[in-house]
Order: sequence, then C-alpha cells, then structure tokens
Amino acid sequence: MNYGFATCSGIYLMTIVEERERKTRTILTLSGVGSFVYYLSLFLADLLLFIPPMTLFILFIVIFDIKVYAGNLDKFVPLAMGFGPALVAMTYFFSQAFKSNNAAVRLIVPFYIIVGTFLPLALIVVMNRFIEDLGWFYGVQSTLYFLDPFYTFFAANYSMIRKSLPPKYEYAKLLPGVLMDPQSAVASHMFQTLLYVGLSILVDYCRTNRFRSKDKREPKFEQPRLPVENDVI
Repeated sequence: MNYGFATCSGIYLMTIVEERERKTRTILTLSGVGSFVYYLSLFLADLLLFIPPMTLFILFIVIFDIKVYAGNLDKFVPLAMGFGPALVAMTYFFSQAFKSNNAAVRLIVPFYIIVGTFLPLALIVVMNRFIEDLGWFYGVQSTLYFLDPFYTFFAANYSMIRKSLPPKYEYAKLLPGVLMDPQSAVASHMFQTLLYVGLSILVDYCRTNRFRSKDKREPKFEQPRLPVENDVI
C-alpha cells in the first residue's frame, strides 16, 4: 500500500510547483491571497482527491472479504483516513524543494519509496537485531513514527495484522508502556498534518513576502540651500 500511495503523491504537489514555476503564486500574493488561505484551499481540494480512491479500496476489502482488514474495519478506516491528510501535508512541505514541475513529479515517488518507507524500515530492523540498548531503538522508532506518515501507516498496519492473526498477540510496542495501536497512529497522523501544513505555510509566507520588506525610517527632506551674501551669481 505504501508503494501505491507513493506513486500517487505527485498529484498533490503539481499545482504548488507549477504555480510557483509560472509565477502564478506571486500574482495571487499581489492579489491578496495569503499563505494560510492558499494552503487551506489546496488542502481541502486535495482531500477530495484522496477520499474517493480510499473509499473504493475499503469497498474492495468489504466485497472480497479480505479477512485481515474486513474484521478490523473499525480500526483500519480511521487509520487510512488519517494517513491521507498527513501524506498531503508532507508533500506540500517537500514541494518547496522543487523549482520544476517535471522534476518534482519524477523525484517525489522514489524519494517516498526509498526515504519514506525503505530506509526507516531497514533502520528499525537493523537496530532491533544489533542494538542492545532498547532506549536508542525506542527513541528512533518513536521519532520516525511521529514524523514519517509512511512509517506510521506501515507500522500501525503491521501491528494491527499481528494482533489479529492466531495466536493472539498484543499490539507492537511503540515505547515502554505505549502500544502501536490505531489510536496512536491517528494521533500521530494528526500531529504530522498540523506540523507539515504549518511548516509549508511558514516557508511560503517567507518566500512570497521577501519583496515586501518595508523601510520604516522617516523620510528625510533636505532644506533648500539659500545663497549667502557673498555668493556671486
């Protein structure tokens, strides 16, 4: 599922990068469209793009009775719906690094697959196997869990599936005394959404308002110079 969501993530940054590339964003700024309104409207529109395919996927699970998920719809649906806003928000943030729309769409997919999914999972597996200090393991895992939506979605799915398969296991541990359950995943996705939307608004505000630096010094008027008596005209 992570691969599928990564391949579709380009649609969430196309508008931002293209409008910046064509200077449309500058025109909107001059027209009075601030960073908060700009990203809020984009965010709501992109959520409408995310909801239909996710709804179809959930219907697919119900119709074909995929037991691992069909028996846990009350847990999977909030998890999936929380992942969407976090993915959109993080894509907005990373869109600030691209100047070309073609480069953005071409590079964001391998970036999410490698950096967003593969490397965090490989790091956790290696640390779990070779690092004896569980403090380091839990510290890295919880950091990834609250910053990387792909890792959160994958780890929460793994934990949910692990608990539902016989023999009955508990949810995987996020921290000592804290389980990697759907509730923690939804909370993590909410935090990620607020974090990355807020950072995107801040970066956009700083970028689009650089030319608006105002000189607040009082204007200076020089008195006209009057000729002295000995001046020869």
